[in-house]
Amino acid sequence: MDDLAERFARAERQGLIKIVRGSTSMPISELLALVETGRTGRLLGTLTIAECCEGEANEDAVELHSKARLRETYDARILEALRDADEPLSPSEVCELVGGTTHDARTALQRLAAAKKITRTWKSRGHGYQLGC
Repeated sequence: MDDLAERFARAERQGLIKIVRGSTSMPISELLALVETGRTGRLLGTLTIAECCEGEANEDAVELHSKARLRETYDARILEALRDADEPLSPSEVCELVGGTTHDARTALQRLAAAKKITRTWKSRGHGYQLGC
């Protein structure tokens, strides 16, 4: 990661820590719900309790939670959901099970299909995805 991108990522992380520290009356259930949606939620999910308690972003955390690693984690959650499913799942069904947006799920499903980790099949109302090729 180049220096400018790393500085932005660290500032974004620090900003989220400040928001979490300022939201002490927020129930953990609401925080967990936020973690499951969108890019900010995924980044929020990478914060540690130590970072939030200390109020400082860990310098190494920016590299540790790079975009590629977050993508791998999200893809693994999708593969697990497909493994547990009895039938092919649509992008919106995947989104309901693993979080993120429908766009995130659709993009990840297309990426996994291109890597031949899953296959696209037709369902009664559109298409779905399942494990296996």
